[in-house]
Amino acid sequence: MADVSSLEELLQGTQVEPVTADTEVPCEIIYIHTCSTPQCNPVKSAGYYHDDHNKDQDYIPTNLFSAEVMEEEKDKKKKGPTAAEVSCVVGTLIHGDPVCRKEDCSQYDIGLVFKDICSYSDQDELKFIENVWKPECLNSKRHFVWGWLKRFPWLAYSKSLAGAFCLPCVLFGVQCGRNLNKLDKLYKTPLTLWTSARSRFTKHASGKCEMHTFSVLVMDNFLRIMRRESIPIDQQQITRNHQILKSLFKTIIFCGRNNIALRGPRDDDPQNASLSGNFQALLEFRIDSGDQTLQHHLRTAPRNATYISKTIQNEMITTVGAVKVNNLSQEIRDSKYFSIMSDEAADTSNRENLSVVIRFLDSTKTVREEFVGFYLCEDGTTGAAIKDLIIGPVVDLGISMDDRRGQCYDGAGNMSGRLNGASSLIRAEHDKAIYVHCMNHRLNLCIADTCQLPLVQNMMDVVRKLSESFDNSPKRQQHLINKIRLLMPAANHFVLVNVCRTRWIERIDGMDRIVELLHPVVATLEDISMNTNGPNNGSNWNQNSRNDAQALINAITFPFIITVVIVRHILDLTRPLTLRLQKKAMDLLKAKEEIVLLKAAEEGNNDFTVGVTDMLLMKILRSIRFKKENVILVGTIPALKHELKSLNHFLNPAIDELSALWKGIKVNTHNSPSSPVKIQAAVLCFASDIPAARELCGFLSHSARQGCSHC
Repeated sequence: MADVSSLEELLQGTQVEPVTADTEVPCEIIYIHTCSTPQCNPVKSAGYYHDDHNKDQDYIPTNLFSAEVMEEEKDKKKKGPTAAEVSCVVGTLIHGDPVCRKEDCSQYDIGLVFKDICSYSDQDELKFIENVWKPECLNSKRHFVWGWLKRFPWLAYSKSLAGAFCLPCVLFGVQCGRNLNKLDKLYKTPLTLWTSARSRFTKHASGKCEMHTFSVLVMDNFLRIMRRESIPIDQQQITRNHQILKSLFKTIIFCGRNNIALRGPRDDDPQNASLSGNFQALLEFRIDSGDQTLQHHLRTAPRNATYISKTIQNEMITTVGAVKVNNLSQEIRDSKYFSIMSDEAADTSNRENLSVVIRFLDSTKTVREEFVGFYLCEDGTTGAAIKDLIIGPVVDLGISMDDRRGQCYDGAGNMSGRLNGASSLIRAEHDKAIYVHCMNHRLNLCIADTCQLPLVQNMMDVVRKLSESFDNSPKRQQHLINKIRLLMPAANHFVLVNVCRTRWIERIDGMDRIVELLHPVVATLEDISMNTNGPNNGSNWNQNSRNDAQALINAITFPFIITVVIVRHILDLTRPLTLRLQKKAMDLLKAKEEIVLLKAAEEGNNDFTVGVTDMLLMKILRSIRFKKENVILVGTIPALKHELKSLNHFLNPAIDELSALWKGIKVNTHNSPSSPVKIQAAVLCFASDIPAARELCGFLSHSARQGCSHC
């Protein structure tokens, strides 16, 4: 029996003729054709097929013929096929032309698409895999055994080419990239030799074929991904990278919100982790807290792809800022109308920087004030330069200046000037941008006007020097803490507050702390000036410290004490207004209401009682400045340079100071009948320290009975 290789050699150089109904086909090659469609094989009725299950049998006729026909076929079998006979049928199979008409085959026949399927999209490939054509399971014996499809799930049969293919190899074999030329059957051409098909299939799936093993694995992953049973490798890597960047960005944002410096002095030195900075230390903290993704990344990533260098940190900061600004820009555009608040201040390098804040009403009808950025005043602080700096951020955000409805600055000439101020220049171009002088600045200016008195200015200067004296020396600060614990065991504060130059709320806190801790402060200054009771129970205060302490003691006079008490009282009245004027939702009407309430409170406290009672209730009179022996032997108050002859000498300086500080103060008892009683009670508390205390108490008692209009 002629095999296929001999047939191929026989067909070389032979003209292939089409098969017709009258063509006589030798029995040796009839078994190659396996199509069961009668129209496809007009000569089948005259041929034979070979039984793979019983190879010892001879060819079995498919139909009953006459003895003459059988004899003729036997003679042809002995002689072998001629070139013309082989070319009629076998040539068609070997050269890949369809044995079955395309119209009679399924569109999912692998023989129709095996050359082009590699260019299909993922969805088309999935659809083909799920719908690949399979022959029906028939009880009659066929050349291609249907059971092979169950035994070899990767097998696919082509009706059009009457042969078998390896579906994974056809689809994904080209991705293997090697050993492609070693496999021809089942991959580039169909397997049509059924006598050894089973052994060929088993060998193909045994694992020795590297391309088949690779293709099956790729096809399995492909199906799981397309059916959403697993995540693609690329998608897994993308997700992992997102998790890594999320950890890094969270650390950046944490440092920014808490004003923590990121870098260390040697953040690029892997051998000295202690100098790596806060950013890398926080990353290690995240790893210790269970961030396994970040841990795996930092342990396995190349050194040039860890994403923790100073350059990447700066890029992350820029990215976070860009995202926040873009979101803010969109919210402002949705709100449409907005106002701008701006102010300039010098930084530590003594350069002027302009801060810009945008105020708008968001979608929830909430007033918001969002910081946009700091801008260096490189072109100076003139009105024109400030105007350009203010308009620049608005243009960068993509917001129209025509939607600007307000501008709020301080009262400096370059900001509020009528001709060349930034507000006037902006309003000349955008007339709806109404200028509003910052209410809090106005309040501070009003308070500052009252502080033009020398007494108040001197008091403020002394308070500042007191706080700086202890802030700049840990040695003095520790001695002050010891004194506070000794003299005021129930005290909650141990540090003086530095008086801020621009924030009045800080000045209020600073004076509150001075009034609270003045007794231990004076005691500490006395120890330093007298060079006694040092930290080591020795005399080890240097000369400069002793001189400074003595100067501060000399500054804590009677005018200083009464001034700090009264100014503190006045500023305490303004504290609520100062805080409320800084609220985002504050408008002109609400600000006016708050000022009216402040005036009402101020009128209700315009009496002598408030100042004197607070002064006397302070236990500062028991400090070294008001020792009992000084009063008895000398009969003076240390702040005064002359001896007190009468009660008027004691009260007149206080009345003069009070009148100078607060014009609304009146020395009378009509508005507050209990005032003399309060003062009398306060005087009795310090009877041993106040000159002529008995005379004062008697006078106050008489005033209370008579309703006297003056002390």
